[in-house]
Amino acid sequence: MKKSIRTRMIVSVISLMIITGIILMVGAMTQSKRSMNLLVDTVVNDQLQSDNKMLASYLKEEFGTLTLGGDGILLDENGEDIQGRYDYIDTFADNLGMVATVFAKNGTNYTRILTTIKEGDKRAVGTDLDTAGKPMRQLIKGKSTSARRIFSVKIT
Repeated sequence: MKKSIRTRMIVSVISLMIITGIILMVGAMTQSKRSMNLLVDTVVNDQLQSDNKMLASYLKEEFGTLTLGGDGILLDENGEDIQGRYDYIDTFADNLGMVATVFAKNGTNYTRILTTIKEGDKRAVGTDLDTAGKPMRQLIKGKSTSARRIFSVKIT
C-alpha cells in the first residue's frame, strides 16, 4: 500500500514539529541552566562581599586600624602583632558558620597569620596563598578579591 501525499505531509510536519520542539526544549534548558548559574554566582558574590565588609569591620573593631609591618607582620593600632590572637576570628567564623583566614602580604606572597583551620591541634598558620590561584592573580594586580572562602581587606 502506498502512502498518500497527504499522509506523508502530515508525518513530515509532525516530525518537524517534534524535532523543533526538542531543539527548543534543549535550548530552553541550556539557557535556564546558564541563568541559574548566573543567579547562584551573583548571590554567592553578594554574600561574599557582605562577609568581606563584615570581616573588615570585625578586624577594625578588634584591632583598630591595621598596618603592615616588616616581614609581613600585621600590627594593631598599638603596634602589636596580631598573629596568634584567635578569639575574634573564631567568633567571626562561628557566627557566619564558615572557615576564616587572614593573610598578610610578605614580599610577593600572602602568608596565613590567623585562621580557624587546624591541622591536628595546631592552627594552619605560616602557609602561603596558592600562587597559581585566581585570588593571588587578583591581589598581584592590586585588586581586591573574594572567592568562596577568601576575602581581601586592603591594609595601608
